[in-house]
Amino acid sequence: MIARALALTSVLAASLVSAPLAAQDSTAAQDTPALDTPAVGAGSARLTVRPELRARVERALLAIDSAPSAAFWQGLGAEGLAALVSVLDDASRPVGLRRRAALALRHDRSATSITILESLALRAGEDELVSRNALTALTERRGREALVVIERALGDRRAHVREGAVLAIGTLRERGLIDGARAAASLVRVRAREPELFVRETIDRVLAIR
Repeated sequence: MIARALALTSVLAASLVSAPLAAQDSTAAQDTPALDTPAVGAGSARLTVRPELRARVERALLAIDSAPSAAFWQGLGAEGLAALVSVLDDASRPVGLRRRAALALRHDRSATSITILESLALRAGEDELVSRNALTALTERRGREALVVIERALGDRRAHVREGAVLAIGTLRERGLIDGARAAASLVRVRAREPELFVRETIDRVLAIR
């Protein structure tokens, strides 16, 4: 399990999650099963998620006919981000809801959400598809800047996370954000040690794209 990702400099939104989260000094590193919630501005009162906003967020995550737009998520602001984090940190919530919450983070434009996505993508013991969706969202947000996390995910114990990393490399390659020949050579090496057939097949599909 990776270290807690976010150095909090002001008030933690500790009341946003089902289980309390402890604050961490900016230089400390420790393993934890919980995500850090976003800090509010220095001197601000403790931020809480209103029950009606959390219910609105959960209804949006459960939408089947059409996914909420980026404008919808961005319009919720810091409280909306905190609501998504509270869903992600609540193990009692349906895993499908948590998977969608991870993907929805791609629409938030804050540095905090990037840190949360990095944590989710590599967090040991996390649901495979929560981590994979976080990796997808991180790649969309950061482009080639996500490569450090993507490369670590290629060696993850969870097969669906490794497959997500392969697809992320494919996305960056298609967009011309990384050197195509070097990426292909790297994937060939990854394929040679990959134990799962479906991941090897995904590598083959990515390599076939020119």
